[in-house]
Amino acid sequence: MSSRAIATGALLLAAMVGEFAFALLLLPLIQRYLPGARHLSPALPGYLLAAYGFARLVSQVPLGALADALDRRLAFGLGYLVVLASGLAFWPSVSPLVLVMAAVLFGLGHALADPLVPVALVAGTATDEHGRVLSMLNLAQVGGLVLGLAGGAFIVDLTPASMGFLLVAGANAMALMLLVAAAGAQGRVTRGAVLTPDMNSGARSALIEERVLYLLAVFFAVALASNLLTPDLSPFITQRLHTSIHVMTVYLVPAGLVGLLTLPLGGWLTDRFGRLPPLLGGAGAAALAFAMLTHLDRPWQGSIAAVFGVAGLALTMPAATVALVDEAQPGHRGLLFGGMMAAQGLAEAIGPFIGGLLLTLGGAATPFAAAAVAIWLAIPLSVLYASAPRGGRPGVVVGYTPFTRALSRMSIRAHAWYLARSNIGGNATATAIDREVRDR
Repeated sequence: MSSRAIATGALLLAAMVGEFAFALLLLPLIQRYLPGARHLSPALPGYLLAAYGFARLVSQVPLGALADALDRRLAFGLGYLVVLASGLAFWPSVSPLVLVMAAVLFGLGHALADPLVPVALVAGTATDEHGRVLSMLNLAQVGGLVLGLAGGAFIVDLTPASMGFLLVAGANAMALMLLVAAAGAQGRVTRGAVLTPDMNSGARSALIEERVLYLLAVFFAVALASNLLTPDLSPFITQRLHTSIHVMTVYLVPAGLVGLLTLPLGGWLTDRFGRLPPLLGGAGAAALAFAMLTHLDRPWQGSIAAVFGVAGLALTMPAATVALVDEAQPGHRGLLFGGMMAAQGLAEAIGPFIGGLLLTLGGAATPFAAAAVAIWLAIPLSVLYASAPRGGRPGVVVGYTPFTRALSRMSIRAHAWYLARSNIGGNATATAIDREVRDR
């Protein structure tokens, strides 16, 4: 077996066990352990989740840039040492202040190490294989999350709390060793970013490049659509679909299976047909499914709509992630993946609040309507991404529908006008671009 295959397997396994430890610690374990065995405030777990989320949100981009500047093994080692130590600090602590500090450190450790996992996976991988390898990463993360949530429910109910914390520590230690070993199997990595006075300027330029900003907006829109529904799931199931949560869980099994099958399919489609078809098709399918759910009132109808919604989201994510890889220079990939995670973290922070507000004001169907709009926005954002100039060349006309064709033509002409007005390319360049748009 080649060192590349060993490194890929180690990275995927590390992603799964790291996600398992995260889900087990921050969701069932501390929510049951701290108010119960430690007799602390029932609100404290919510504060700890907020502290973790805020720490990641504000530090993800700068720590992503730092990860680019460090040797990959060092970044993985430092990040997961902090994750391991802070995870263990939850166990004996009774001081709310210490627990909040542990949650912040837990977030900082993940913010340093996590952006480098997809970076390491695509390093040395052919461009036409990026979709498949990143879809496998998505599968590994989903598998770890499910194990942490579902398995965690049994762990906290049937075993002492010490068992849960030992499992978290063991999983984080395993992730640390796997990540360092994978980085070692890849050989020494030449860093593309260097800690110099010019680093902030270069990182800022990479992060605010137009095509990158459109992609980050796509990630935000997709994550917002999902998080708008967080406070609405139980009311929607009971009030609109007229059933119980445990019964609806059975109806959602087909959607889960379809999602697991669609993730690798989305990666293959991305490699075979390009980034745009699965990105646009997935966003369209998910938007249609969320819109359908606002008019349905039977569990079997919700099951069918959920299949389309989950399949759409599963198609969208590998395509968007590979598109971000395409735009990232090797020395700024950690930075851009940090930006992606920050965009998703922002959606996770504000989505439930907006969803709860919409639920209160408009009823159980309203958050689904808002989620349909949010995921639909990924379509024009993706068209604008494709039609933005890259490397001195004009963008492409996205000719799938009259809407995408008109929007992309308008974007290309707007860029040509800007070039002419700013004298960057002169009138000749703008005229050539305009002629190319007409010819297409």
